Amino acid sequence: MSQENTPSSGSDNSGATKNAADFSYAEGRRYHGESESPYPLPNDMTEINRLDTQHYLLQNLTGKSYHAPIDNPKRVLDIGTGTGIWMREMSEKLPESEFLGLDIVPRPADVSFAQNCHFEAANILKGIPRPDNHFDFVFGRLLFTGIPEQSWAFYAKECARVCAPGGWVEMMELNARICDGGKFGDRFSDLMIAALAKRGVASETVDVIENYMQDAGLVDIRVEEFKMPLGNWGDRLGTLFWENAIMVAKGMIPMYVAALGIPADELRQELKEIDEGVQQHRAYVTVRVVCGRKS
Repeated sequence: MSQENTPSSGSDNSGATKNAADFSYAEGRRYHGESESPYPLPNDMTEINRLDTQHYLLQNLTGKSYHAPIDNPKRVLDIGTGTGIWMREMSEKLPESEFLGLDIVPRPADVSFAQNCHFEAANILKGIPRPDNHFDFVFGRLLFTGIPEQSWAFYAKECARVCAPGGWVEMMELNARICDGGKFGDRFSDLMIAALAKRGVASETVDVIENYMQDAGLVDIRVEEFKMPLGNWGDRLGTLFWENAIMVAKGMIPMYVAALGIPADELRQELKEIDEGVQQHRAYVTVRVVCGRKS
């Protein structure tokens, strides 16, 4: 990426800044080392592949790349951009728009962006590093594991603050509760909810995102819900969603060990049993898409 495509805030061509997180390692996986963020998932190549697969699964489930009624936005913010796949694809659909992706760690070194895409490493729990009214579209998805319950109001207000009048904020999230998964689905959910709670994260905040948006001053709030099938009963999509969920759980093993005191080997065996057990049910989780406009 040439120098003229570098964000004005001072990040270099790799997307690294003085706020870029160091790395930590556990269970043969690489994790971010940002002590002020509870985000529990890895950031290695295995996770990169999982995130890209998850991106396409979500698009297949909802049938859309975005849900807010935007129209040729001048500036777009992608919060928790991860591999940057959503931003890269959107930049092709909206070539006249300028995109900024924020994430807690530097972007993968082998990922290239189009001329209208930029990346910056930042911890959004400390604030979004842009001035008021800067973006016409603010987008974020599946960030609930990294946002403590006490930070949701601040996060929503920051999204509203950097959104320009007439612009839109969109959040796509799901909570950690598996429905209709029998005792195995309950156990999967209970493990994740209990471990996240030890880190200050409450998954049920996802069910009231619209309240945070309203309190932040956003209007015309719209909510859509989609049932994400988990397991073979949901055909190919359900099979892949469940495989993705198991990968998430395995990536969180260090968190489970630290938070719940359960040995890693015991967790791996339990996840194997959960994997087999959930397949016997019509399990699903609910994905919620909430959009709000800044007046």
